[in-house]
Amino acid sequence: MKQLILSISIFICVFNAVGQQDLSLYYMDNLQQVEQVNPARRPKFKVNVGIPGLSSIYFNHFNTVFTPKDFFKNSKSTIFIPTNGKMPELRKQHLKRMWTNRNYIGIHVKEDLIHFGFVLKENYVNFSITENVSARVTLPGDLLEFPIRVTEDPTQFDGKTQSFRGLNLHLNHYREYGIGISHPINENINIGGKIKYLYGMENVYTKKNSLRAGFDTNDKTIYSKGEIKINSSGLSSLGNESAMNYLFKKKNRGLGLDLGIENQLNEKTTVSLSVTDLGFIRWKNGNKNLVASNGNIGDKIVDVSEEVLSKPTYSQDSVDNAINDLSNDLSGDGLYEYNSKKYTTFLITQVYFGGIRKLYETEKLSGKASALLHAEVYKWRVRPSLTLAYYQTVGKWLQVNVSYSYINRDFRNLGAGFTAKLGPFQYYLIIDNLMPLKRAKIQFGDEGKPSQYPKFSKTIHLKTGINLVFRKRKLGGRFYKNSKGNPTKFKKDKYSCPTM
Repeated sequence: MKQLILSISIFICVFNAVGQQDLSLYYMDNLQQVEQVNPARRPKFKVNVGIPGLSSIYFNHFNTVFTPKDFFKNSKSTIFIPTNGKMPELRKQHLKRMWTNRNYIGIHVKEDLIHFGFVLKENYVNFSITENVSARVTLPGDLLEFPIRVTEDPTQFDGKTQSFRGLNLHLNHYREYGIGISHPINENINIGGKIKYLYGMENVYTKKNSLRAGFDTNDKTIYSKGEIKINSSGLSSLGNESAMNYLFKKKNRGLGLDLGIENQLNEKTTVSLSVTDLGFIRWKNGNKNLVASNGNIGDKIVDVSEEVLSKPTYSQDSVDNAINDLSNDLSGDGLYEYNSKKYTTFLITQVYFGGIRKLYETEKLSGKASALLHAEVYKWRVRPSLTLAYYQTVGKWLQVNVSYSYINRDFRNLGAGFTAKLGPFQYYLIIDNLMPLKRAKIQFGDEGKPSQYPKFSKTIHLKTGINLVFRKRKLGGRFYKNSKGNPTKFKKDKYSCPTM
């Protein structure tokens, strides 16, 4: 069972591609991509053009279920899991303490196909087309602990049920077409918004889960009560439709909205607030929705658990036979049906609130420090994070930052990033957590090739890309530069610029 659970977890983490979580990016004002996390913010350059397909490549993976260091006792640089013999010893008590009511494994991959922006009078306008692919599995602690507890003392489940309501799967693939604008209300306050048309391609969504499971020790049968509804769209027709229909003619449509505000309190301090990914998609094409209710799972899951967890050694053949029996037994006595009803899903909303303070400024150097609170709202639950960062600017060509974050219930997150301008080309790389560089190798069987995975980190984040940027020209007429260097029609000091 350990090998099965670990294999499934690693498969989900590595081969599936959940809201965007850019923490260090929030105050990198050399980049046009700052508007993705706060549409009120505007980059320093007048015209910004992303290289198509290369302007923004984003990867985020999180895992609060396990790491090799958490999972195994005496974890070494290479963890060997034999096909026959003794399994590495699990840190059972540590895992039960670490797991909470909701545990997540997820990946989000995001790429800008087109992204450009420019100054229009006192406004900054931007347009983007972005491809989004994400997957997330939510596992309740009771479900994760069940294989361990049922082999330790199965009698504890007599006459009792435990809730598996937290179990759900969320997979989403959609494209967004967005247009945004940042506008100065006065000398100190910018507001911004971005409206997005959403085009859905594939989706899996757990709409309802009221499952409770119990265990009958007399015949070793697991039984379930309650109901689970899993909606899906686009999977049944995947690969069976023309490229034109797949890319442009589906009827899965939705709307999204980003909102932001930025307030310069004084010459040194600025605070800002933004809410991104407010929106929904209505799924209509290729829907196949599952509704399942009460049933008996049978006794084979106990056999699998006992085969691997309770015996000093095991053979791959015996585990394969037990798993095969389990797969034949899963249908049980339950009732299930399929339908093709339309349904609606909501985006995973991100909320940012922070402040940045200028520490010093010379003609060619400046330093700033920031604090940022971030919250992801998913299934009416809030997953918070906190980031402290320092930003160093060198002339007009280089900006670097270092950050420290609390993310995914983990304090071990040290990040760094930079943006460099070489002529009209601007390259940037941002990593919110450098700790995944410390990795462990996991090898299945004597003939298997070792796979690398972060040894103890719960978050992997990377954002990189290439833009073309062009400097602001001196402004004439009725528009001026405010204290932030942005064009504005408001004059802070009548002596600081020509009168109208």
